[in-house]
Amino acid sequence: RPSRPGDVLHRPQDVPALSPDTGLSREERARVYGELVRTRSRIDGMRRVGGPGLYAVFLDPAVALPDVTAAEDGLLYVGGTDSLEEELLDVHFKTGKSGLSVLRRTLGALLKHELDLTAIPRGNSVKDKDPALFKFRQEGMLSQWMARSLRVAAAVGSDLQDEETRFVADYHPPLNREGWKNPTTPRIDALLEACRVEAPTGMKA
Repeated sequence: RPSRPGDVLHRPQDVPALSPDTGLSREERARVYGELVRTRSRIDGMRRVGGPGLYAVFLDPAVALPDVTAAEDGLLYVGGTDSLEEELLDVHFKTGKSGLSVLRRTLGALLKHELDLTAIPRGNSVKDKDPALFKFRQEGMLSQWMARSLRVAAAVGSDLQDEETRFVADYHPPLNREGWKNPTTPRIDALLEACRVEAPTGMKA
């Protein structure tokens, strides 16, 4: 739905005008990030935000994620999108959408043994049978863990959606495997590969 008064966590007019070559300064990115940390909430309690922008996903401090050391504030993942509501509610936090969400596939791979997840193809078409685009037979269990264990915040602004790379370089979210020297990447890659190998036969298990 269209955004309503009070929905926006960070208004476009709050963001300084950007130079096409420089984007936000480090200080401006720090201000936006501070707002993301301050306004994070469970996905079911998040104010709806429409339009383009930047979002961040955090781990609840009482929760452990296997093989991952989150930052002190719990930051796990940063993304930019042209539709915040669609990206968060209709993809990342939507049951059955792991085949479209790198974040869901990564979390599922990390939680595979803890939640007893089985990787399967995301559909029956030739493209959907690509093992790299797997989902999980137990998608509901993954969604429940995410809703319970993750916190989310979003900053709205047409220029912010292009700032993902700079925020990743500044804040080192462990589930963003590109954009910084992430020591967790080899382990995540191995776990994702195990799911890719399993997916073609997962339906038969």
